Parts: sequence; C-alpha cells; structure tokens
Amino acid sequence: MKSCYFLITPNCNLTCKYCFQRGDASTEYSPPQKIVADKQTIDQFAVYCKTNGIGRVELFGGEPLLYRDSFLYAVRTLIDQVPRIRLGVVTNGTLIDEELMQLFEQEKIGILLSLDGDRARQNSMRGGFDRIAPWFDRLVATGNTMVAMQVGAADGVARNVRYVWGLGFPSVYLNIVQTYDWYNGEEDLNLFEAEYEAALGAMFEGEGELACAISMHQMLERNRHKLMCGITAKGLACDWRGLLYPCHRVPELGTKFSIGDIRDGVSERKNRLYRERINRQYFVKSASARQYPLVSFCPVSVYQQHGSLNGSWNSMFCEMINIKAKIVAKHHYAIEEYRIKKRAKGKGSRPDKCIEPAF
Repeated sequence: MKSCYFLITPNCNLTCKYCFQRGDASTEYSPPQKIVADKQTIDQFAVYCKTNGIGRVELFGGEPLLYRDSFLYAVRTLIDQVPRIRLGVVTNGTLIDEELMQLFEQEKIGILLSLDGDRARQNSMRGGFDRIAPWFDRLVATGNTMVAMQVGAADGVARNVRYVWGLGFPSVYLNIVQTYDWYNGEEDLNLFEAEYEAALGAMFEGEGELACAISMHQMLERNRHKLMCGITAKGLACDWRGLLYPCHRVPELGTKFSIGDIRDGVSERKNRLYRERINRQYFVKSASARQYPLVSFCPVSVYQQHGSLNGSWNSMFCEMINIKAKIVAKHHYAIEEYRIKKRAKGKGSRPDKCIEPAF
C-alpha cells in the first residue's frame, strides 16, 4: 500500500526540550507566524492521493491538531474523496477535544501518541500532561493508539514504560533522541542498558509490549538488515504548500530539497538523484555507516548538524540503538516465545515501523 505523510503545519503548541524541529530547522520550516494548509491545497492533496493510489496518509506537523478546523477539513475531505483511505495522526495529544475524540473513534483513525511517561517526566520534557490525561481511557478504548516515548532521560525509562502500560496502552515504542550532545556519555549508556533490560523483563511478565524490541527482533531474525531511512525506502511527504519531499523530515531543510508538487507530481529526475545520492554518499561510503551497521540514522539530522551529508552520525544515538540490539539478541528465545504466545492468542505482534526519527 502506498503511503504519504501530510504535514498540515510546521507550527506546534509545545516546546519540547529535545525537539529535532527546533533551532536547526530552516527558517521557512519554523516561521514565527501562523502557517497551515489551506482548503485548496487539501483538496488538491486528496486528488493526488486518489490519482496515485495512496491508501494511507499520516497526518503530521508540527502539531497537526493545532489548527483544528484545517485538521477536521483534511480528515473529512480525504475520507470523502479517497476510497478506502486509512488515516493516522502523530500527535502530542494536548489539543484533543470532544469533537476530535469522536472523530478518532468513529473513523478508526490510527493514533501515534507522543507521551514521555508519568506526569513528572512528561512535564519536565514537554509539558501538557493534565491536558492529555482526561482522554487516556478513550484513547485506549479505540484500540488504535500506540505510544511513542522519547527517551529524554536515561533514568526511569522502565518505570515510565510500565506507567504507560498501566494506563491501558498496550504498546510502547522507545525513541532515542537524535539531538547531538543530548546524553551524558558512558553514564547514560550504562543506565539505559539497565533500564531497557528491565523494561523488556516487564514485557515478559505480561505488563505490555515493547514495540521497538519486537521490531529489532524481527530485523535480527531475518539477518538481512539494510541501512536505510525514509528517503532510501521510497518515503513520501507533502507539506502545507503542496510540495512533495522524499520523507517527512526533509521539509525541515527547506524547499530546495523538494522533489515535486501535488499538481505536477514527482520529478523522476530529482527523485532518483536525491535518493541515489543519499544511499551512495550517506550509507555506502559513510564511516559512521561502517561503524554502526545495525543503525539507520537520519540524514536530515546529519545535514542540520554539519551542513552536508558527509558528517559523522550522532554516536550516542547509535550506541543506544546498539544497546537495544544487544539486549534483544541476548533474549532472542524469550522474545520468540513471547511472539508465539501472542500469535496463538490472535494478537499478532505489530509489524516493523521505523519511528525513531519522527518525534
């Protein structure tokens, strides 16, 4: 199924400490004024999806719920105009209201909720816990909500994962912060290793699912990991202007990296050259790629840090992904047994989904 991210707005109502879209993003991506897709662009995007066989759209930002009327118009237009469209939304959840909640429930919209843990952890990193909390029960009840938890601090990871499971959310994916120099060296690596193993142990006890461990297990099981990102994996994103990009993060670098628009479609020349350049220069020849063969780091983050694709990757991010892989490999048979039991209950494990760069 073809899929596309739709970035309704680059604006957000929060200022998360670790946000990859702050500071390093281009000025055209982080404007001071209100920026949001207009109805004409939304209408044309729906036409583009229908014409090009796009069956899944992830509504993204910024915060896609920030301008609720535009969000509601986009959802209803896509549902009305694109047959059998499947919709998802990546949201911090702080702007949910009754009308939006009913829409999520009635249309079975998939929700990826950014939640960092309990009240103290959430408010220390991004804020807004008390605005999300009233909706926890109904978000759980949709059966379509998965939590993405940013590892904003290495301490307390297992406790906060268990807290989210305790709210009723069955699955948590731990995202490592991509911001350079965010973590405190060896101390944080050792702490994260202990916390991740503790969270995995809680999964084996039946408290909930650690989705990133399942995804890593599937990758190691196949023994054919290929370094890639949304760009080399043929990702696609549309921004609030109707410009097309090879993944949902490339708009942060500005319009010069666009590969087309929803009226004229994708430029095959720019599309091919951009993706091939990323794969060749960034993944094949990169010293970081050779050093970290199990890690697919985001080239947009590299470009923001170094001004080119030739800079070194965020080593702390890469080391923490390696820790995930080491622990998952250590518990290979226990994870396999867990997955077999899940399948037997008819609750098959979630498929692979690369969420690391998205929050």
